[in-house]
Amino acid sequence: MGSSNLQDALNQSAAQYMPELSGKFEQNVWRAIQSRKMNDARESIWAAFITICLRPTWAIAASVVVLCISISFGTMEVNMSQNTAHAQLNLGVFSAEAPTLPSTLLTHSR
Repeated sequence: MGSSNLQDALNQSAAQYMPELSGKFEQNVWRAIQSRKMNDARESIWAAFITICLRPTWAIAASVVVLCISISFGTMEVNMSQNTAHAQLNLGVFSAEAPTLPSTLLTHSR
């Protein structure tokens, strides 16, 4: 396409009638631009957060925190289950402080 053909096409499109735009057209355009900027900003925030989290320093720190929390919860669960098992099986009678056992009646004075 030569430059004269391009110029003819531009002149022809300029000569065509342009319809009137509604009064809210400009507001709608600006609203669309702002919403796209907000979406881009939101996506860039998430991308930055993920990038920071994937750095080795942060990944190691997060792994250590998760490991410490899981160990502490595991220890609490084991302690609670042992206490429950002792209470259900009445294993407290075998302790040295149990005064009702025949072997401890002789050693404790009332």
